[in-house]
Amino acid sequence: MHYTIFLRKCPTAPVFAFIQSSSISKTMSINGKYNLLTDGIDNSTVLTGAYVPMMCNKGYVHAGGQLNITCTDNAWTTFPTCVAITVHDSLMIASSPASNALPCTIDVTTFNITNGYSSNASLSSVSSNAVTGWIQFACMPGYALDSTVGALYTCNNGVWSTKPRCLITGRCSFSALQDFIMNATGLQTTGQSQLMQASQETSLVLDGSYIVVACGNGYTNMGGSLNITCSASGSWSPFPRCVLNSGSGSETTPMVPSGNACVVDATTLNTTNGYYSNISLSYTSNTTATGWIQFACMPGYTLDPMIGALYTCNNGVWSAKPRCLTTGRCSFSALQNFMNSNTGLQTTGQSQLMQVPQETNVVLSGSYIVVVCMNGYTNIGGSLNITCSASGSWSPFPNCVLNGGSGSQTTPMVPSGNACIVDTTTLTLTNGYSSNASLSSASSNTATGN
Repeated sequence: MHYTIFLRKCPTAPVFAFIQSSSISKTMSINGKYNLLTDGIDNSTVLTGAYVPMMCNKGYVHAGGQLNITCTDNAWTTFPTCVAITVHDSLMIASSPASNALPCTIDVTTFNITNGYSSNASLSSVSSNAVTGWIQFACMPGYALDSTVGALYTCNNGVWSTKPRCLITGRCSFSALQDFIMNATGLQTTGQSQLMQASQETSLVLDGSYIVVACGNGYTNMGGSLNITCSASGSWSPFPRCVLNSGSGSETTPMVPSGNACVVDATTLNTTNGYYSNISLSYTSNTTATGWIQFACMPGYTLDPMIGALYTCNNGVWSAKPRCLTTGRCSFSALQNFMNSNTGLQTTGQSQLMQVPQETNVVLSGSYIVVVCMNGYTNIGGSLNITCSASGSWSPFPNCVLNGGSGSQTTPMVPSGNACIVDTTTLTLTNGYSSNASLSSASSNTATGN
């Protein structure tokens, strides 16, 4: 019987035009390895599962689309957008109207939001418990601001606007992914993955998490994408299905050593903090086999390079068993304490904070958060791209100090004296824009502030 297989494809022209555009290359770049797999005949298309991972360049923040561009069901995922940090912040700040004369009451709850934090503020104190101005909020990983409310909490003539709130984003079952990878025939991992978890939710991974797999030699994917991704709706993309090509073939190409068989028991396919990702065994009895097993590690662990990934039966004796070593971890609370207490600092919305099950007080090596100094502040400390190193320590924290040596983040000095005239030209600048403002209206066309 003859079967005709129709492979799903995406055109290469749109993605090439996107990543080669001079305006795009200014804001983002390719992040590591990419896979543009063709059928070997038509080079103008790529197969479903092809992907190009992107990242925003320094000074830019992710504002839309998917950074992991993927061919899914004959179409590319929405291309990403990265905007300059200053533009990103000014767009949000510009949406805040200048506060009127009457102040708003503040208390211990004013700067708090469930599953989020205050990332920026421009407040003028009128008394010990009354201010004019605004507060900007951001959300913890795994949550997103309610788009109907926005990020700003503004004092409007004595009344606070609706307070921003953080809504839960999509989550996918981690065990469902593990079960699939461990039981799928002909499948092997590639080592490329990003599995992000939220605090206190160790059985789930966040929207945007992904793992890239491949079919072994002699197998063809007849199912979903080989780039398995957690969607915003909280479901995994359709899992791939590697089927053996007609005739003969095996999952992998390495030669199976000859000689005496090795004992196989309940522990053979297990390794602490890891799993077998590929296997080629020929059983000589119910408890003995020749061949090899390939292992991979869970997020937060890496294979011991002195042993490698393969567990091989050599003439009746197993080789040294692969083991997963702990990678660097950094204190999550240390980062939170720094972010909450540092004056003159604001977040950019660009971060990747990865955690592993049962270790919600730490984040993994490679985790990072990008911050900037507020207007009027200069960094005289460490990098503004705060990163968890392989040794398990944060890069030196930045230190944003006020230019001129006086003032504070949340109580900028408001000039005293007579008000100034405000008209349509006040907030405009040729080839520029207003990036921050703290004005107190004295009348419909006059104000004090900066």
